[in-house]
Amino acid sequence: MPTGIAGQFLAALLQSHYALVVSAIQLAGGVLLLVNRYVPLALVLLGPVIVNIFLYHLLMDRSGLVLAIVVVILWGIVAFRQRQNFSGIFVQRTS
Repeated sequence: MPTGIAGQFLAALLQSHYALVVSAIQLAGGVLLLVNRYVPLALVLLGPVIVNIFLYHLLMDRSGLVLAIVVVILWGIVAFRQRQNFSGIFVQRTS
């Protein structure tokens, strides 16, 4: 377990069982990607988790930052290949 604020943060996640929910979301997203079904849904599930992992390593515990960056890049590659499924969220409302 890391020390300092990173350890306190992880302790809070574990004691509140929040980490179990995040783990379930990661598992669901990973399975969807592995079976190549509902890939846009998998990206939506995994996106916020990956952002939090990246920010944790950027701001609290730099030891895993390189791996977090690799995961962000890989997510970005898959998201780019699925961009047609997300085109509607980038349309500006006209009214």
